[in-house]
Amino acid sequence: MKAEPCPATQPTTTRWHEAARRYNWNSSGAFPVPLDNQPFNMLSVYHNARGFFDAETRHLFEELAINISFALTTFRLERQRQAVMEALQSSEQRDQLRSSTLESVARGLPLPEEERHLTDLIYQSSSEAMGVTDAQNRIITVNPAFTQMTGYTLEEAYGKSPGILKSGKHDDAFFTAMWQQGPWPRPKVC
Repeated sequence: MKAEPCPATQPTTTRWHEAARRYNWNSSGAFPVPLDNQPFNMLSVYHNARGFFDAETRHLFEELAINISFALTTFRLERQRQAVMEALQSSEQRDQLRSSTLESVARGLPLPEEERHLTDLIYQSSSEAMGVTDAQNRIITVNPAFTQMTGYTLEEAYGKSPGILKSGKHDDAFFTAMWQQGPWPRPKVC
């Protein structure tokens, strides 16, 4: 490794010269800490001995910077892993809640307040398009995913039959058969 000119002699470091004199820094080393092979941070080390950063010392600090980079990458990957695990757990909990809620609704049982609140949160934040109809098969509410997927806002869909979603490519027999096959793990697109 070719030695760089001493920063203390460079005009760009003039503002640091006073600090170096005040703290008796006679040597300094700056070691890049990359993250994902991109510049991320800098490990700056100062020492009072002149010429402190010989080849062996520089090598040790370069290895330290690599170890810091490895640790930062490991921390980032662990945070990503935890987020995935939390999302998976949350997804499993939503599925369990959805199942118990559907069972309660099917049996005509009232939902406890906490379960109603959680159900509403799931309904509103789900990436699955969902709409609710009344006993006359009129849409009374839709979630944001429904609007995003179909283009229909609640105001546009409210009071209408889910038939507004028909593509015209299937006859009534198709829909009758589809509804007799449910429930499905994923919505069927018509």
